[in-house]
Amino acid sequence: MSTTSNLIKSSYFKVEYGGKEIPTVTDVDLPTMEYEPIKHSSGQNVPDSESQGIPRYGDLIVKRDMVEGQDTTLYKAFETAQTTPDTGSIKKDVIVYVKNVKDKTIWKLKMSGCWVKSYDPPDLVSTHSDTLTETFTISIDEMKQEA
Repeated sequence: MSTTSNLIKSSYFKVEYGGKEIPTVTDVDLPTMEYEPIKHSSGQNVPDSESQGIPRYGDLIVKRDMVEGQDTTLYKAFETAQTTPDTGSIKKDVIVYVKNVKDKTIWKLKMSGCWVKSYDPPDLVSTHSDTLTETFTISIDEMKQEA
């Protein structure tokens, strides 16, 4: 077990969509990144080779607690995406800031070409008193980590 006291905790972060901070975010599943390989064949009787190809990104998942009078930025972005056939005109930047306990940004993940592609409303259960949580799935075109 590490005894380092400078470990970054996963609980200090901030999310911005289109330059606006999204309040009450409780969980963020960051997108995966992988390269789609390109196969090369020499035409000879030797195995094909592969090289790094186009990067592909998974989805960004943002979960947030519902509060009275809450910000509706992500939901409005979802509604706009459902009624706008040209996704290029609705894409925004998303930045996830990872912070230390003193609220200083340690690193940030910048994503561009983002649009809200699905909304999962909270479950209503009469036998539980849990906080209502809504989930947004955001598609991204590019992602870059900055220190």
